[in-house]
Amino acid sequence: MAANRGEIAIRIMRAATELGLRTATIYSNEDRFSLHRFKADEAYEVGADKGPVAAYLDIDGIIALARDREVDVIHPGYGFLSENSRFSRACAEAGITFVGPPPELLEALGDKTAARRLARQAGVPNGLVDALRDRRELPALAADEAAVVNLGREFFRTHKVSRGAFQAALEQFGQRGVVELTLTMGNYTLLALAINTFDTDLPP
Repeated sequence: MAANRGEIAIRIMRAATELGLRTATIYSNEDRFSLHRFKADEAYEVGADKGPVAAYLDIDGIIALARDREVDVIHPGYGFLSENSRFSRACAEAGITFVGPPPELLEALGDKTAARRLARQAGVPNGLVDALRDRRELPALAADEAAVVNLGREFFRTHKVSRGAFQAALEQFGQRGVVELTLTMGNYTLLALAINTFDTDLPP
């Protein structure tokens, strides 16, 4: 079963057909005329009382449907539930093969902060963090932590990033949110600071 939509689902089903497997897919009410519905051997509407996106995130409904239709394998494609550890676990508990990482791996690596912590515990080197910590291979400015903190404050003032926006990114995305913000704006020195000294109170 392709637990996705559009071209992603079509590609999954094309590969399954080439392997001699019967295919099934799901679709939201809004996607009832979508091509992927008609490319599958079987197609079922999910999330009838949900929106066009929420329908594809309905773990309980998808698993119930898969059980009812005796689905052996679920391929989540990418996006939607592909990195959802609860979905991976629900498949395993239902005796359905999830094409993707096991739930334990998704939980460990699905969040960049947790993944980085796990990598440190395993002794995997992180060049950027190590360089900042050991004062090697970064611009001279990075050797002066106070100067980097001041640069960080100036960065937030220049780009008019409020304390509220900073906190919102932190609460919603964790460290990843701030890292991606700095990457988007091209400030790699602040990125190094965000990774290494994330608890620093940067916003003015």
